[in-house]
This record gives sequence, C-alpha cells and structure tokens, in this order.
Amino acid sequence: MPISFPQSGAGPSSRPSNESYPSFPSSLPSSGSESGSDSSSDYSSDEEDERERALIREEWEESLRQMQMLFSIVLVPFFGKWMGRRWSYWAYERYHQVGLGKKFLGLA
Repeated sequence: MPISFPQSGAGPSSRPSNESYPSFPSSLPSSGSESGSDSSSDYSSDEEDERERALIREEWEESLRQMQMLFSIVLVPFFGKWMGRRWSYWAYERYHQVGLGKKFLGLA
C-alpha cells in the first residue's frame, strides 16, 4: 500500500499547518443522548472494521510474498548447493572405493 505524502510544503523540515489535522471534540457524547447517530456510528465502525480487515489481509499477503521470495532466492539455492556438494563428495568417495562400473551404480 503506497504512502501518500502531503502536497504542500517545501521539504521534510516544513511542518503542515494545524488546519490539515482533524479537530476532535473535547468531550465525547454520552451513549444514550443521541439515538439517531448510533446507527451511523455503527455503520462507520463497520466500515472502519472492514478497512482494518482489508489492511490486515493485505499486510498478511505481503508478508507471504516476502517469505516466498526469501525461500526461492535464499534458502532453495543454499540447500541445493549444500546437497549437491554432499552428493558429489559421496560419489567421489564411492568412485575411489569401487571404481566406475556396475558396482558403482549398485547393479552388481
């Protein structure tokens, strides 16, 4: 998810004005005083929950992609190289012990 940067300002040292920040009420209304706004707040909280779930799902998928890249770029080549070297040392030692023939392949 790309990060949106503020459009105004000359650089990182400039600070945005206080007008860009939302104003918050000094006190929250009581739960029983406004019955009409409860349904709209429930709707907005449902939207916020859905957005949060979508963000969590997106972060999870991104971490899975990163793990897949780690696995395919680092771990598979490392273990492939390690197993190849183990097999080549075993094959070279077997060649010295029995020679190259049917016995080397286990056919005799």
